[in-house]
Amino acid sequence: MIFTVPVPPSVNQLYRGRRFKTKRYMTWTRAVTNDLLQQLYKPRDRKTVFPISCPIRVSIEVPRLDNRRTDIDNRIKAVADALVVSGILADDSYIAEVRAAWKVPRNERDRLCYVQIVELTAPEDWRRIGKKAPE
Repeated sequence: MIFTVPVPPSVNQLYRGRRFKTKRYMTWTRAVTNDLLQQLYKPRDRKTVFPISCPIRVSIEVPRLDNRRTDIDNRIKAVADALVVSGILADDSYIAEVRAAWKVPRNERDRLCYVQIVELTAPEDWRRIGKKAPE
């Protein structure tokens, strides 16, 4: 399944001090949660049960909106947290693989971040996340 979300804040902008979420991060999380829930409940493949509680691969494409130096891996944490807060994912410990890439936006719609989730079902995928596969 594929979702679109606004560009996530950098991990450097998520917390004030070590434990307190910033206002910007909380605002982004609320907006993304609403967006994800609207996308989730459009007619689509109803075989998926939410929250997902099996190993998954998450692919994230983030638009590069300017030429500032920034690391792509700083965007992953906010997306993973939003998947949990919105109820799509039971816990971010189920993420077995992450792929993150920059993209060059071609139009206004392309200024959104694309997030793809693929469920992994092999027994070794369960071992990779440190959990026992269901019988």
